[in-house]
Amino acid sequence: MSIATQFDYSAEFNTAFNEFKAIRAEESRVSKCGGEFIIVENVTRRLENRSQTCHRRFKNDLDRLCQTHWLRHNSMQPPTMQLEALKGYRCIFYILIEIGAPSKIDVFRENGLSDNKLPIDMATLKTKIRARDFETYFDIFFKAQLAWCPVQFELGMREKYFDRIMPVLEKTEIKPHRDGRGPRKNTASLYSIEVPEEMVGPTLQRKMASARFKRQGDPSQGYRYRFALKQFEFEKYSHFRNEANMFEHLRDKDGMVQYLGWYQGLETDGEGKRREYHNIVLELGDSDLYTAIRKLEPPVSPKEILSFWQAMFGISEALASIYKLQFGGVVYNTWHADIKPENILRVDNRFKLADPGEAYIQLSNADNRRQVARVTGGTRTYGAPEKAAYLDGKSAQEPSVTQTSDVWSLGCVFSIAATYVVLGPQGVLIYDRVRRAGLLEKTGETSDTFHNNGAVLSEVTEWHEYLRAVARKTDMYTADVLNMVDQNMLVAAPDKRFTASQVRDWFKGRLERSPIAIEEVPSRIENLLQAIELQVELEYEQHSGIKRHDTIIVPNRPASRNAQVSTEPDFKSQKELLDQGIRPTAHRPARGNSPNPPTLALVMPSDQATPTQKYSDYRYNQDYASERFGGHHSRIQSPLGNTTVQVPPPRTAVTMWEVMEVLEEHGHGRRLTSFLGKKKRVSVRGKAAWKTDSLTEHLDERLETEFRKRDIVYLVDNGTSMKPHWKHATFILEGLVWRSLGYDENGMELCFTDPDTPPAAFIKESRKQDVSTFSEAMKLAKPSSDDKKTMIVPELARIINDYTKAMLSKRRPKKKTIIVLTDGVWSGMNIRNTLDEHLRAVFQLLRDLHKDLPVRNNLHSQAQEDIGTIRPITIQFVRFGTDKEGYERLRHLDDDMTNYGCPDLIDTEPADGDVYKMFLGSLCDDIDRQQTMLEPTRTMVTSPSSISGSMPAGPLSREPTQEREHSFHRDSTPISPAHHALETSHYGGQFLPTNSRVQEASPLSLDPQELSASHYDTHSAQGQVLPLRLPPPRHGSMPVPPRPEN
Repeated sequence: MSIATQFDYSAEFNTAFNEFKAIRAEESRVSKCGGEFIIVENVTRRLENRSQTCHRRFKNDLDRLCQTHWLRHNSMQPPTMQLEALKGYRCIFYILIEIGAPSKIDVFRENGLSDNKLPIDMATLKTKIRARDFETYFDIFFKAQLAWCPVQFELGMREKYFDRIMPVLEKTEIKPHRDGRGPRKNTASLYSIEVPEEMVGPTLQRKMASARFKRQGDPSQGYRYRFALKQFEFEKYSHFRNEANMFEHLRDKDGMVQYLGWYQGLETDGEGKRREYHNIVLELGDSDLYTAIRKLEPPVSPKEILSFWQAMFGISEALASIYKLQFGGVVYNTWHADIKPENILRVDNRFKLADPGEAYIQLSNADNRRQVARVTGGTRTYGAPEKAAYLDGKSAQEPSVTQTSDVWSLGCVFSIAATYVVLGPQGVLIYDRVRRAGLLEKTGETSDTFHNNGAVLSEVTEWHEYLRAVARKTDMYTADVLNMVDQNMLVAAPDKRFTASQVRDWFKGRLERSPIAIEEVPSRIENLLQAIELQVELEYEQHSGIKRHDTIIVPNRPASRNAQVSTEPDFKSQKELLDQGIRPTAHRPARGNSPNPPTLALVMPSDQATPTQKYSDYRYNQDYASERFGGHHSRIQSPLGNTTVQVPPPRTAVTMWEVMEVLEEHGHGRRLTSFLGKKKRVSVRGKAAWKTDSLTEHLDERLETEFRKRDIVYLVDNGTSMKPHWKHATFILEGLVWRSLGYDENGMELCFTDPDTPPAAFIKESRKQDVSTFSEAMKLAKPSSDDKKTMIVPELARIINDYTKAMLSKRRPKKKTIIVLTDGVWSGMNIRNTLDEHLRAVFQLLRDLHKDLPVRNNLHSQAQEDIGTIRPITIQFVRFGTDKEGYERLRHLDDDMTNYGCPDLIDTEPADGDVYKMFLGSLCDDIDRQQTMLEPTRTMVTSPSSISGSMPAGPLSREPTQEREHSFHRDSTPISPAHHALETSHYGGQFLPTNSRVQEASPLSLDPQELSASHYDTHSAQGQVLPLRLPPPRHGSMPVPPRPEN
């Protein structure tokens, strides 16, 4: 018997076929349009290896398939095709193997239907392939072939692909805004796309090497390339054609975003219909200039400042490079026509010009005269004065402008860049408002342009003077740039401006000029800074799942909390930047001579034995604070004279347990609905349960009065750290909602800190609400057992932005009180003072909106409003748990924000504390200052199994279920002389007593230990209570144990 008859070719083919199917499945991908495609290159590479099951008589697995598919039926005859003959027909062979007709490979070869003919249309198939036994395979082949011939991305691609699969693994829409007005109409959609490395041609790979990355967690473990895709609907062909032509003309110009090609194809739209689109493939930027300003810290050292202006020089080079173009020996002039920060992209740590969609090209005239053209594109903010009437819609006449109109726009960009270098992101915000205020005063119009009636806006040149005055002494470039901008770019007369080439040449000469010797950074610090920078980059890449091809990953290193989550290109709008509040600048002296920080005299009479005490207002000198913060206060001032306030006498605290009992007793069932006008008047405390003292009789009227025209928003922290307190938080929320039904005419809102909370849990304003709705929402929003790290700033900012946006509109919004149920942990907030900075910015913005400006000569404008008095927004924290860091964070927000000149609009109350303070603590100073006592030996009901105590554990803890007789509810009251609250710092450190010297704290300090200065011992040898000279005390401070007896 021959060897051929002994060898089981059928079994060998079946093994080879199963392994082929496995390889095909592993190399299969699904595009974002839903189509399957195969990485053919990987399939071939793997088949050209020999697997363990492959018999040694075959060269490799592909040879085994090539031979056994024939020999299994014709073992006595040699195969009709050898392995070498498959060259150029491998994809055809793979498709035929897949559909069960590998023997027809000879027919395809004979008719020249090779791989490069894929996909083959049905008519060609039926014309070329006439084998009778293949008729049943036509439809199968026609459908199967699409997965094996995805489009290859090539440099300079210019094809119509129709039904072919585009190998796009990720496609994320980018929504750049135009001056806050949303995406430009009648143009295109912009996307970030990711393409497998194998589907990118070698020339394009070399050109876009920096776009290569690896997404960690990708099962394919392959590299990808990221590009930008500008997609036009079929009806917008003329826009596509114009822009594609412009990109073709500007290809390879240094400083321009690179154009890679275009293609036309079919995609499934949102309605499931197949539609034709025109697409332009471009280099992808990391972000635009505005986003870079928002996210990156400004340059500080001389080298950093030099590097920044070198990057700006690159933009001037780009504009100059397209200023004149040559095609076939003919010279053309170019207008970009829409230079602005949003069209300047950050690519590989340099800035490039993008979006020539508004650009215009015109044949250059023979002489050297500055040529004009009718150019209609542009953005109002950065448009030159000669285009203003058309861009403002005041004239239908298309403007005739010279190329220096682009120079004006670039000058606006440099003006903003200089502001960023000198003052940082907040300075850019302020600059925008300065221009708006100037134009509003001069024209009565709301605008932020850099000109007025054809002339440069005076506020712009004055702002530049201000920048020169406050620039760092190490900044040797910004003042010169501003001089050039003022003298040669932001010039009203177009013919007096520099050309783009002159701007480039000025930059080149200035940057090459030898500057003053730069002091070298100590090598130790330089090395540390570089190490930190590398660490941040690694953390970002590990956390985001993106790994650059040249990145060294540190093994077994956890992702940093500081790492950014999103890895998509960030093209946030200018509007988002401008919607942020302006933060007060630390260490900036007020205009004129600032007074020394005052020291308050807290005088306590020796016979003081009752809870009623007279002492100085615990707020420090508001004049000093307002000068630093930029606002004013009309409340009680505390100069070095002994201005004193009467602190309300202590009263018995009203806990939520008592409220619930009384509400139930009065028949307010848990399905009580807030029908306005039908609400039964019920005291928070109620007279039926306990005797009402005179100190609480007026509080219900206060509650109803304060919330008559005020919105109530409940914000619940549902991070994982709140899970042990969830039953207690639900109980407290039910009580607060139950008590406040009907006060808010529009109904209350409920929202949560976790962005992944089910949308059904969020409750919007409604005139008909009941407690059960809020209870169900709490069930839906219950924290997960996973380590869900949340932060409070995004949701809090959204709530506050609703108010500020309404203030900017014609309607006057209702005031808001935001009641936050939280433990203060906020583990997703990586930078400790993030919320401080945000709230300080919010208070400054509120002052701007309410015209709460500094008082000059003690005269108030009629339109001037003190936000510390009108309290447009207040924040009330209801604290759960015993986390010390959370406790201190909330205490700091309650007590220390006034140290920075902020109005006292924040209060904190423990969850088992006084209900009146939960409602009114942030609204009413007297209630905020008033001490409360818990009922004598009253045992609290502890039905929620997870109720937490109101103080940190350890030596500072108290039992939540039992209170001492007539004990002060101290962790929500001002510092009392009886508490010796200065004996221990809020970080557990001991304050050292001093004999006779008073150490005054710096008002600019952020360190609680520095703010809590050393002090006199309160007991003299004779047992007399000596006066204290203290920095601003903090009410609501952490309770401390009594002083141990000697």
